[in-house]
Amino acid sequence: MLARDVRGGNSRDYVPWGLCARAATRYAARMGEIRVRVELSNLTVPARRATEEMLVDTGANRVYLPSGLVRRLGLRKVAEARVQYADGRTVWRPVVAPLRIAIDGRVAVLDAVSGPAGTEPLLGLVALEMLDLVPDPTTRRLEPKHPGKGPLMIAK
Repeated sequence: MLARDVRGGNSRDYVPWGLCARAATRYAARMGEIRVRVELSNLTVPARRATEEMLVDTGANRVYLPSGLVRRLGLRKVAEARVQYADGRTVWRPVVAPLRIAIDGRVAVLDAVSGPAGTEPLLGLVALEMLDLVPDPTTRRLEPKHPGKGPLMIAK
């Protein structure tokens, strides 16, 4: 066995042998973490733009942006969504739009959930699907789902 369980059974909690407890905990926390630089802009006012490092969160459905970034981009509230946090809390948060996101030349237009100031920006599954990207935990990068073809839309 090349790894050991540090937290009690979750497959993502296995770390290589030989690490002290502190290093093992840090390794387990970082395993599979993917961060990516994302160009964000307001679709209707392209001059309002920002480049942010976002955490790829396959447990999140939508893009999640801190309220300060939402104000800087000039995004407008279009709805509200019920958000469940990892600690189990459930709250209502504003949904803002129209957000244009670009990663490595791939572009999508969608809405986002506005979180409290200072929260970490998250890139969720809907955006990944729209950009035709999949996370590769071994390289800790986003890879094209269909290399060379760009985002595909399937219609039936």
